[in-house]
Amino acid sequence: MEAIELMVPHATMKNIVIAYSFELEQFEIMMDKNRIKQVLVNIINNAIEAMPNGGSIDIGLRIIDKQAVSICIRDTGPGISDEVLQRIGEPFFTTKTTGTGLGIMVSRKIIESHHGRFQIHSRAFCRIRFFTVSRTYIVYELSMEHYI
Repeated sequence: MEAIELMVPHATMKNIVIAYSFELEQFEIMMDKNRIKQVLVNIINNAIEAMPNGGSIDIGLRIIDKQAVSICIRDTGPGISDEVLQRIGEPFFTTKTTGTGLGIMVSRKIIESHHGRFQIHSRAFCRIRFFTVSRTYIVYELSMEHYI
């Protein structure tokens, strides 16, 4: 996926390995490709920033049914406190010194505009972002498993 390839140099500089696997080599998904790329870049960048001492990011895509796919992004960052987790996605809320507090909110709106769900779960040393989108027509050709 273009979004993953775009983020590899940044991840590599931070000693972070990105691994991804997809259920099918070729599938069709109806979406605004650029907006979904924006979501992926935002979430992967957040994961990279959460691991200043290196780590890993795992990205998985699986087909739920004929109408939807899910994308799960998991990192090995320190996790998010319950207090922060409850506020993530609020406009202008950020824990970063240079953040705007708009990235997660915009990402959630993009996923919802694709009739999807956007969820964030956290526990120590594992943060998971999960979203689903309806699928039907834009073709991606993906190999089964890659480690970057």
